[in-house]
Amino acid sequence: MEGDNRNNDVGEDHHHHLDKVMEIPHTSHTSLLRDMKGIKFDFHEIGDGEMVYALDSEEEREAFLEFVSFGGDHEVMMTSSVFWQLACLRARKFEAARALELLVRFEEWKKEHMIEERRVHKDELFAELLKEGVVIAMGNKDKTGRYMLTVRLGRINPERTTPRHAIVAIYFAIELLLVQYPESQSRGIVLCHDMSGATLSQFDTRTPKILMEAMSKALPVRFGGAYIMNAPWFMRMVFPVIRMFMSSKMRSRLKMLGSGFGKLRQYVDEDNIIEDMGGTFEPGDVDTYLQRINHIHTNMESFLESFHMPPPDVSEDGPSMPHFPPYDSNF
Repeated sequence: MEGDNRNNDVGEDHHHHLDKVMEIPHTSHTSLLRDMKGIKFDFHEIGDGEMVYALDSEEEREAFLEFVSFGGDHEVMMTSSVFWQLACLRARKFEAARALELLVRFEEWKKEHMIEERRVHKDELFAELLKEGVVIAMGNKDKTGRYMLTVRLGRINPERTTPRHAIVAIYFAIELLLVQYPESQSRGIVLCHDMSGATLSQFDTRTPKILMEAMSKALPVRFGGAYIMNAPWFMRMVFPVIRMFMSSKMRSRLKMLGSGFGKLRQYVDEDNIIEDMGGTFEPGDVDTYLQRINHIHTNMESFLESFHMPPPDVSEDGPSMPHFPPYDSNF
């Protein structure tokens, strides 16, 4: 229908439109379904919770040296941090060619979305999303070892939140996991989505379109699936159709858990379920979470510099090993 593009513009201005709120909210599940058909939910890199090498082990360091050698004089190897190089290598299970491709895409994605310019202390809307608990990551895991990203669509204010704000706020949560819980780079992450109170007017399909593509091809993380609870009526009608376009492996990772949070215990131990979902995990208040995000943002440069390659070792002891600082979840 003419004039009913629902902000799904493509072309040169596509990403410019991510900075605008949804102009034509969905009013029926059919319009929502039409827009969601364009979302690619299939992932070649599905997180299974397994580790290839122990963190900072000799095997991992040797694999990283091989990656550095493979990357050679590629520009991205000269301009990116050792930390992100290692994260991409872990996310691609130490396959050098695919890790290099991911590193290139990740650096491009950060520039495209101006991540460095969009920090929490520079934009109050990012802080607002985090304070409302729309997205949070605090280090809890499911039974397979994948780290959980808790999302609450029903807390979004569609009159203020643009897709760009939503995407970058989710990236902040993923970044926190990658930095403070580096196992997540290998084990993967899983969405824990409480849709309580969500309405059609809050569901902007531009956000999952960009986010799913980024998690599949551009972010150094393995997407392990989703636990969806308290889905509203329109999503219960849409999900069965969406599942038809997924691979069997991805369908098996999408868990619709009905009303309440009781079924979540099938996949997550009680001490890893946050308190307001009936568990005993204490994520801390939103102010603490915001402080953690701010701490990462204000200290990121020095943190990245702490990961480095020493000068070449010309002794008989072999090549210099990369320096990975000791793991510190309080960074």
